[in-house]
Amino acid sequence: QPTTISYNTAISACARAADAERALALFRQMESGGIERTAVTYTGLIHACAEGMQLDKAMALFTYMEVAGVERNQVTYSVAINACTRNGQWELGLQLLHEMARRGVQPDTIVFNAAISACEKGRDWDTAMRLMAQMRQMGLQPSAV
Repeated sequence: QPTTISYNTAISACARAADAERALALFRQMESGGIERTAVTYTGLIHACAEGMQLDKAMALFTYMEVAGVERNQVTYSVAINACTRNGQWELGLQLLHEMARRGVQPDTIVFNAAISACEKGRDWDTAMRLMAQMRQMGLQPSAV
């Protein structure tokens, strides 16, 4: 009998292969089988949709997490910000960084790197510099992206 872990592993493999449709089919199987969907499940799905250039589906899943009562974490936000950046919606990625702060989810270096990458795509150097300063204030060290 497949478990949450086995489904999550398969969804992650779909993300690496940019096969969003197969990942979503696995998610539907989880739902119909009453198998618990976790933050790891949703993060894998968001990543698969981003790799498959399906930002609308990625963001719908990001929103649905809240409806399903699954808490978004640093990794989920990082993947969602990267999804936005990868799909040409860098401003939305920066909005997610601000939402994260409003919800009390502490960004880490990976999240900041994703947001700075969004700034790079949008050529928003002032915001990139502010984010780097914010990182230092939080005791985080900017790293090469």
